[in-house]
Amino acid sequence: MDNIQTTLNNPSENSAKLKSILAQAQITNDIAATIPELIDELKEVWQCEAITLFALDRKNRQLFSRNPIKILESEIRLDIGTSSLAGYVAATGKPINLVDAYSEKDLTNLHPQLSKGSTLDASLGIKTKAIMVLPIPHNKKLIGVMEVIHKSREEAFTENDFKLAREISPLLGNIFAKMEEVYGND
Repeated sequence: MDNIQTTLNNPSENSAKLKSILAQAQITNDIAATIPELIDELKEVWQCEAITLFALDRKNRQLFSRNPIKILESEIRLDIGTSSLAGYVAATGKPINLVDAYSEKDLTNLHPQLSKGSTLDASLGIKTKAIMVLPIPHNKKLIGVMEVIHKSREEAFTENDFKLAREISPLLGNIFAKMEEVYGND
């Protein structure tokens, strides 16, 4: 446990560890099988409750969940636009780091019609406080969105958390591109 805590407190160690995991995921034959392990590692690093990786369905202008969410039987689908934080990030390409996903003031500053909370709130029966939502690029094009919710102990995600998320987003993009080659984009 001390080793894990040391890693969590050291941003450069977190970055190196995650980059190594992401590099291994890119060379595996069964890339989909690595997603749950990757999610577990990311949750440990950010000390968060849930992470959803959304892939882009260009044809339908939607995002769909790429990682299984244990209590849900089917994938989550979201329209790209202001109906959700993830849809907004897909539409604008701008990453978000909010202390409170239900703050009227913060949401209105982003867009007046933006809905409150995480896409998982209703499904998981939670009310998200802290949230990071980031675009996942590949070759300078949007290929997905990552939503990281509920930092433990009701804390906000730090600037180091947000920086690390921005650093690994392109690496996730490489994984998404490989998954799209193997499984298609729907």
